[in-house]
Amino acid sequence: MRRLGTVALVLIATLAAPTLAQAQERLTVSPGSVGVGQPLTIRGSGWPVIEFCSRNVHLSLRGGQQLFGIGTARTNLNGRFTFPFVTRNVGVGFWRVIARMRCESGQDGSPVIVRASAPLRVGKPSFFCSLTRDFCYGIRRQGDDAILRLDSDVNFGRYNLCVTAPDGSRECERFRLRSGPGGLFRSRVRWSAHYPDKGAGVYRVRWRKGGRSLGPRLSFRRPTLKVTPRRVRRGGFVRVHGGVFGCQGPVTLISRAFSHRHQFAGVPAISAPVRAHGAYSVRTRIPAGRSPGVYPISGRCGGGNLGVQARLRVLP
Repeated sequence: MRRLGTVALVLIATLAAPTLAQAQERLTVSPGSVGVGQPLTIRGSGWPVIEFCSRNVHLSLRGGQQLFGIGTARTNLNGRFTFPFVTRNVGVGFWRVIARMRCESGQDGSPVIVRASAPLRVGKPSFFCSLTRDFCYGIRRQGDDAILRLDSDVNFGRYNLCVTAPDGSRECERFRLRSGPGGLFRSRVRWSAHYPDKGAGVYRVRWRKGGRSLGPRLSFRRPTLKVTPRRVRRGGFVRVHGGVFGCQGPVTLISRAFSHRHQFAGVPAISAPVRAHGAYSVRTRIPAGRSPGVYPISGRCGGGNLGVQARLRVLP
């Protein structure tokens, strides 16, 4: 009886599973945006469960001209699978997870490859290229400014460039591709010359043509520089912190309120390492002999000024 019951359950599950003709293979990645070295889960559903198909699903990552395998998952009797993965050796950029299952035609035995894909973003990429690589766009840091770039094999004329500021306001401007070296068509837009400065924070950029996006949005961060607390007695400690983009660090923080132990261009300075996603922070002691007053704090990173300041009031 137990054996008959088990056979019946397997038969029901097989009948409930999708056939090759009925299958609607689906693939999801959760979360769809992760940092380098972070875990994610790949899930599949609707995959065929029949004698002509292998139960193994081969998974790979494709980005630009790179394609490499990441493992194999096995579907259950309902045509589902789950595959955990860690982006330990995956570079920053836009990727697609590719799932492939080998089947055979029930008529002549010829191979049939069943496949599905899902997007994945690793880290915070500053550029994007189409799968056919006929166009690429990106953001290049220039001091405290940003250059918004577009390169294409084909001159598709005017396009829209939309920037959403940290306060949620959105500005769209039209620009034109022009002939460049190597037979390419290119556009270079200086952010500060065409869009309002809404202060520190994240600015999100979309390249659009014909009412649709050319690809995923990119973002850049206007540098921030803060000091906590903003009022301190002589001999006390403060924390100087903030964020930068496009700079590997360290950040050099300059102020006459700091100790003379380290200097930059003859002015007291301290150094802060840049962590993941551009954050930096350093704790320092204000010398006991520093004169009371208000001291500006500025910063440099990657050979350019951050373009922002903080003020520290030193109390007696």
